[in-house]
Amino acid sequence: MERKRRKMDVASMSLATHLSRRRMESTLKLAEKFTSDPERENRLKACLCKSCFYVSAIGGAAVTQEPCMRCGKMQTYGSTNTDALCLPCAKETDLCKHCGGDLELRVCRKTWPITNGENEKQ
Repeated sequence: MERKRRKMDVASMSLATHLSRRRMESTLKLAEKFTSDPERENRLKACLCKSCFYVSAIGGAAVTQEPCMRCGKMQTYGSTNTDALCLPCAKETDLCKHCGGDLELRVCRKTWPITNGENEKQ
């Protein structure tokens, strides 16, 4: 693939600068949300980690089914952006409903839940 040479004029350079600035400001706002967790109560009600709650996700336009990674109950979604767990399993295990990671992003949990609701150390 080959692209055409870009125009080097005030309008295109100004637009590039504006878009870069917006991208930077958006990243800083996201970092502030990660740090302060302003929607913590709503995030925890939804059983989502900070990353899955505050970062937008895109899915394909197809009805998609996926079983809960813990109990196996089939879940149906309106797009390909699916959740790893059903809400009851997410709440019971303190895992993120969407990605299946620890709800508070703790990598070194002492106990991790396992399939079928058995709560043993792994």
